[in-house]
Amino acid sequence: MAFCTPTDPGDHAFYRWMRVGFAVFSGIADRYPNYRGGPIRHTALEVFPEASATLLTGTLCPRGQKILFRRAVLRAHNIDENLLGSIDAVDAALAALTGLRALEGQLTAVGDPAEGVIVVPVAPLPT
Repeated sequence: MAFCTPTDPGDHAFYRWMRVGFAVFSGIADRYPNYRGGPIRHTALEVFPEASATLLTGTLCPRGQKILFRRAVLRAHNIDENLLGSIDAVDAALAALTGLRALEGQLTAVGDPAEGVIVVPVAPLPT
């Protein structure tokens, strides 16, 4: 499921994750600028765990099976997901897998580099 991510989420509690994310990216920007294309080392990546899982399996997540689907993706890539107690921890592991694959050259940057891109763990994108 995707949610609208407005430029300014205001004080709405649902978007707290966005404010935290903006603060993290801002806090490391001098050492790890947001990736917008080119060499990936020493940059900060924005990833979308559902897109990573979908592209790594070549299938859409079955309805109502989000955490099971994402855990299966991690197992298929030899990642022990047994200690990951929440969907947030599973998503963090998918983000790390995306970053590792990106370092190996398996990445596509989707979006407008002037505004920001999301990195997915495949190259090239399937049609």
